[in-house]
Amino acid sequence: MTIQLKAKKSRTFKFFSFLILMISTTIICLRLFNIPPILEVISSESGMEFITAILFFLLSLGLLGSHGKSKPSLILYRVSIFCVLVISILTIGQYFLSNLQNINATFEPDTLASNFQRKTPLATAICFLLIGVSILGIQSKSKKVKSIINGLIFITWVINFIAIIIFILNIPSKNADFLIPIPIHSSLIFFFYSGFLLFKNDSKTLNELIFGNYTGSNLIKSSGPFVFGMIMIMGLVLIYLINNEQVDVNVGLIIYSIIAVVFSLTNIFVVAIQLNRSDQEKIIYENALHASIKEIKQYKEALDSCSLVDITDMNGTIISVNDKFCEISKYDRKELIGKTHRVINSGHHSKEFYADLWHEIKTEKSGLGTLK
Repeated sequence: MTIQLKAKKSRTFKFFSFLILMISTTIICLRLFNIPPILEVISSESGMEFITAILFFLLSLGLLGSHGKSKPSLILYRVSIFCVLVISILTIGQYFLSNLQNINATFEPDTLASNFQRKTPLATAICFLLIGVSILGIQSKSKKVKSIINGLIFITWVINFIAIIIFILNIPSKNADFLIPIPIHSSLIFFFYSGFLLFKNDSKTLNELIFGNYTGSNLIKSSGPFVFGMIMIMGLVLIYLINNEQVDVNVGLIIYSIIAVVFSLTNIFVVAIQLNRSDQEKIIYENALHASIKEIKQYKEALDSCSLVDITDMNGTIISVNDKFCEISKYDRKELIGKTHRVINSGHHSKEFYADLWHEIKTEKSGLGTLK
């Protein structure tokens, strides 16, 4: 991975962390001054929980601190992530231990809401725990640790991808409990955070897959948006028809499956045709290259059979000689490579002759003359 790509990824990640830091700070201030959060505008649910905003604030603060090399930055990074881990563990614990006080109620009492409504969603707390652990281990140089961290980040990404799909398809939360729904504002932040962390932690494979110009990369870029878009559109249409009682659930699933198969096969055929064309062009170029190499080899054999050929670097040091050169000069190849032409200087030509010859070669890329 190039230094430019690393720098670009670092700047993008810092910008995103700073953006989330500003958003979470705004929500914290709105909560403290009892002003309805702005995020309620984009969600039919209650706005982002106070403790969730604090966790995003600490998470962003820790990530920004992890990019610094000074001791204060390192302390900020460790303390912030440690706080994220502690709060997320306590939040998870309150779902399983009845004697634990609600964390949100501690920071933000709300007598108008029930105890469950004021809790940070369990899946949200789990995501904070996974991301916190990942950030602590992401700087490890161990390949095994990096693989585990990538797995945790990927799990977080998948959980929030599912939550986003639930929101897009407008699936009622009572019908999606098994999918562990997360508020859309939190899932979007987790989705991009985990995606950025995957790119940051993966030095080669994932970056080449997404940003590379290989066949697999081009396949993802061309087919990915099409497949995802069609699944979303068909899902929305199906849910709309079922909710309006225009089609039966079973009939709708059958129609959905048939259309999905048709579009999938169409996409496969299109991609296969593109890959075949690419392979055909590759074969044509390979055949042309082999023909050129064969022709050049024939020229070289003809030249070696009748001429003395040696190759030097810009300093005049011999780096290669042909058999004819060794035969006429009476020197072995090992004796010539690494030396200059002084080793075969007959003394017939003056220093000015060689100086002019080398000047001509360096300026005009070729030199014409007779050596004795």
